Amino acid sequence: MAHTDVLLINAKSWKGQPPSYLPYGILWIAGLMRREGLSISLLDRNVDNCSLSEVMARVSPRIVGISCLTGPVINDAIEVSKYIRGMHKDVTLVWGGIHPTIFPRDVLAQPYVDYVISGEGEFPFLELTRYLLSGEGRPEQIKNLGYKISQKLVLNENSDFIDLNILPDPAWDLLDISKYIQKKFYSNRVITLNTSRGCPWRCAFCYNQAVNKRRWRGITAEKIVEQMEHLESSYGIRGFQFYDDEFDVDEKRVLEMCDILIRKNKRYVFGHFSRVNHIKPERLKKEKEAGLRFIEFGIESGSNRMLKFIEKDQTVEMIKNAFAMCRKAGVKSGALF
Repeated sequence: MAHTDVLLINAKSWKGQPPSYLPYGILWIAGLMRREGLSISLLDRNVDNCSLSEVMARVSPRIVGISCLTGPVINDAIEVSKYIRGMHKDVTLVWGGIHPTIFPRDVLAQPYVDYVISGEGEFPFLELTRYLLSGEGRPEQIKNLGYKISQKLVLNENSDFIDLNILPDPAWDLLDISKYIQKKFYSNRVITLNTSRGCPWRCAFCYNQAVNKRRWRGITAEKIVEQMEHLESSYGIRGFQFYDDEFDVDEKRVLEMCDILIRKNKRYVFGHFSRVNHIKPERLKKEKEAGLRFIEFGIESGSNRMLKFIEKDQTVEMIKNAFAMCRKAGVKSGALF
C-alpha cells in the first residue's frame, strides 16, 4: 500500500454527540499542504468512529500531526500518540494547536512527541514536512518549531502572523461534510465557517492574549462570499455560522460582505459571535438585509463589578442596549456566560 505523506488528526474533545464545528485548524493546513503537492489524509476523532489501527493501516502515513486544545481533549491526544509510538515507531509525531502553543516545552518533553509547532502552523508544518521527507532545510531554520537534540529541548523563535488571504481554501473535501451539517432555527443546513483569527480585546480569562497577542486578522469580504458559494454548490449549504472568536472586528469587511451578498441576490442566512461594543442600528439593518438571523454576545456576567474585574470593557447598560437594538432590528440574540 502506498504511503500518505501526512495524516492530520483532530483529537477528540467531546463524548457522545459530536460537535457541530469543523476542525479548521487541520483543514487550513491540509489545504496548503495539498497545494504544495503533498498527499494528505484527515481524521476528526469527534465524528469518525473508525479505529486508529484501521486508519493507520489504510493511509500508512510517514508523519502524523495532532491538533490539541487545552482541557480534556489532551487525554485523547496522549492516547493516540502513545498508540502510534508503540505500534508505528518509524512515524514522526508532531503536536500543534492551542495547547502546544501555550505550553510548548511541557508538550515537547513527552517521549511520544517528536516536534511541537506553536502559533500558526501552516508554513512551519510545511517546512518541517519537507525536511522530514526530503531533507530540505534544517529544523533550526523553522520558526514556531520545537524539537529535541538528544535530551535538550529547543524552541525556535515565533514568526509573525500570516496574511490569511495567501492560504488556499480549507480542504473541506477531505472530510465527510454531511457529519457537520446542523439544523438550526434559521436553516436546516448550517455549517461553520472560519474567516478570521484573533481578537483585539483584553478579557482576562481568554486564551487570545497568549496565543494571538490581541491581534486580529481575517480573509477579505470577497473571499468569504466565494467560500459560501463553494459550500453551497458542493454541499447544498444555505446557512452559515461564522465560528470566529469575533467575526465583526472589521466593520468595513462586514459591510462589504453584506453588499456583495445583496448585489448577488444570495439568499443565505447566517449567525456570528460579537461584542456589545460593536453593535450599531445601521449595521444591524444592513446585516439583516444580507441574511443575518442570530448574534451571540460574550456577556460573561450581569455584574458591573465582575465585568470590570475580568477586564471585559463593557457595562450592563451597554449589554442591555445591544440586545434592545437586536430586538428592534428583528435579529435574534444570545448571551454567552
